[in-house]
Amino acid sequence: MSMNRNRQDWWRSVAMRRDQLHQELFAARVPYAEFERALLAQEKQFLREARTESERRLIRARTARTLFTEAFAFGLP
Repeated sequence: MSMNRNRQDWWRSVAMRRDQLHQELFAARVPYAEFERALLAQEKQFLREARTESERRLIRARTARTLFTEAFAFGLP
């Protein structure tokens, strides 16, 4: 079963919006705590837009992976 066009477009918009937020935060050189707050706020927005539990799980997993990676990049334990 393939994903319908609207959901593909939505997932693309999620990726673009997340990338845009990262670029803005990196350009502003924000501390990790601010980065985390911004990413979690965006995650809430994406969770409201998600239609299924599997979409919500994927969004949470991607957020967790990003936070873990960035914590390492910021030199946090």
